[in-house]
Amino acid sequence: MKKIICIALIIFFSSTSWASEEKRTITVTGDADVHVIPDKVTINLGVQSFEKELDSAKRNNDQIIQMVMTVFKEFKIDPKYIKTNYIRISPEYETGTFSKRKIITGYSVNKDVVITFHDLDRFEDLLTKVLQSGVNNVYNIQFQTTKLRENKDKARKMAIQAAKEKALDLASSLDQKIGSPTHIQEEQMNWFSHGRMAQNTSYIPASYEADMEPTISPGMITINAKVSVTFELR
Repeated sequence: MKKIICIALIIFFSSTSWASEEKRTITVTGDADVHVIPDKVTINLGVQSFEKELDSAKRNNDQIIQMVMTVFKEFKIDPKYIKTNYIRISPEYETGTFSKRKIITGYSVNKDVVITFHDLDRFEDLLTKVLQSGVNNVYNIQFQTTKLRENKDKARKMAIQAAKEKALDLASSLDQKIGSPTHIQEEQMNWFSHGRMAQNTSYIPASYEADMEPTISPGMITINAKVSVTFELR
């Protein structure tokens, strides 16, 4: 019985000693934004045609698409950046009648083409030309950068530095120092955003000049990064 009690006491004191040696830590988050001038744009162009006869509707739609493709050649858009994204052919019915028999009034043909254009100085001219060619739907315009990976890495490093500075500031307020990081985690979030104002740190290239087109201004896109870092406290 005494042996059992002794063993229990040893285990108790060992666990108490281990708990007292548990490392003290501080966990902080760091945010960073990198503002980038876009150098490409993705745009979805739609052509909708309606005629009483199906053949006429399709022929009309095909003719418009061919004229749009001619515009793409004029602006030297590589075919690999042109994609037919959607095709829909459907009958249209007379509305406002109570007859059980549906009366077809014509046929609607819809085609969507997605393009990526890299010459932003000519983007407004391109948009004007495709509209003149017969495009009657324009949507989902996205200004982007071809240097996404490079700026992702920059934003991530800035976020880590922001987290370290925050940890130093918090620790020094309590007369403490930080040691080595014990845990680093990147928060999942959208890399692109607009008008985000809650970052710890922000980078804007000094070469930026607001000399965009008068009616379409891509401005700058924002690449975000957020990390959570745990440091030892000393």
